[in-house]
Amino acid sequence: MILKVINPKKDGKNLYQNNGSCFPLVQYLSKEDDHLGDDREYFFNHDNDIVMASEVLSTIDSYRKGLEKKDTKFYSLVIAPTDAELSCMKDPRKELKDYTRMMMEIYAENFKGITKAKNLKGKDIEYFAKIEFDRHYKGNDKEVIDGTVEQGSVKPGNNMHVHIIVSRKDKSNEHKISPLVNNKKAFHIEGLKLKACYKLDEIYLFNTSAKELEAMMIKRDGNDLGVKEYESYKPNIKANEDSQKKDITTEVAIASISEIVLQGLNSPIESESQSIDDDVEKMKKKKERLKFKR
Repeated sequence: MILKVINPKKDGKNLYQNNGSCFPLVQYLSKEDDHLGDDREYFFNHDNDIVMASEVLSTIDSYRKGLEKKDTKFYSLVIAPTDAELSCMKDPRKELKDYTRMMMEIYAENFKGITKAKNLKGKDIEYFAKIEFDRHYKGNDKEVIDGTVEQGSVKPGNNMHVHIIVSRKDKSNEHKISPLVNNKKAFHIEGLKLKACYKLDEIYLFNTSAKELEAMMIKRDGNDLGVKEYESYKPNIKANEDSQKKDITTEVAIASISEIVLQGLNSPIESESQSIDDDVEKMKKKKERLKFKR
């Protein structure tokens, strides 16, 4: 899974700047609506599944108390599960929304230490999210460089992902909160990513969502201390798998017993009983014949 905080100066096509209105970003995230028609996705937040674009724009742009003209007004996050992760979801649209809300709880709780804004919960964060279905090839993708596909064409496979617009200010409009602050004690972006990946592993019994990030951190740091800092958040997938296997074994045993009971006279138990009854009947007839001869 990819979880990323977008820096519009470095990432993307400079479609918007986050020190002004969020209008260009809201407009960009509405680009799939026309061709999806009635099947389009609306924005959603911590409490509502349907939020209109106009409400997103007016709400995010209203949180500016104490911010200077050049200050960042909002941030954009992306949650992009892999095709394999999406294939494990029975209802990807609903489950991605649920997971986004769960991830934003982790996001809120990740603000700590030296900042005044601590002990935050998801309900304290002003954010809006939107599911998108397509991803497009960029100029630096290998396929574009090799000339096998054109830049801007839609990538194959299941590319469902979530874009999140989150205000620089919390809902009280009092505290500045930034996921890009250069201070691990205030907000640790890698900690957010690890905890979010571990949560996905826990829900769907994966053991792979955080592997790439863990490997990158260990290689960069030359040790695993950074990863071990979040070890308590790592789910015990093996224990969960064993528990599931035990439940399945029990279900199979119960099903086998039920099958024997439902088979009636064809079951081994019933057949054996019938055989005993036949032998008793034969003995009775034999005794009757002997009695008659006498």
